[in-house]
Amino acid sequence: RPIYVIVYSGRLRSVSTNTFKSAPQVAEVAFLLLLHVLLFAWMGFILFRDSKEGEVYMSSFGQSMLNLWILLTTANYPDVMMPAYTDSRVACIFFIAFLVLGLFFLANLMLAVIYNAYREQLRTDILKQMSARHRSLCKAFDI
Repeated sequence: RPIYVIVYSGRLRSVSTNTFKSAPQVAEVAFLLLLHVLLFAWMGFILFRDSKEGEVYMSSFGQSMLNLWILLTTANYPDVMMPAYTDSRVACIFFIAFLVLGLFFLANLMLAVIYNAYREQLRTDILKQMSARHRSLCKAFDI
């Protein structure tokens, strides 16, 4: 059903086309974000292997990736850090570094790239429409 709405709505079709055209630029930053989560998941899996944190939240590499991906949304923020924090106060540096780099830098970079890519696609479409309008007006009033 959503496809029917996109096909029959001209403006929505234009928005979805612009979104798909801007996907390659967004994919580069998404790869950086994925690399960030993979690197910190690997570090967390190694660092917290023999601790309560490792047993609960980072028992495997996949589990640590999942918990850090959820941590990137801050949905489980204090919960995922507390077992390591009770063992050693220094462990919070790992989580603070992850959040500062991921949440405050890479997420904002992702938003900026999405905005710029979409704006560029929209500008290109508007220029095409203005050019077509100008050609049509010149043909209409060419005597």
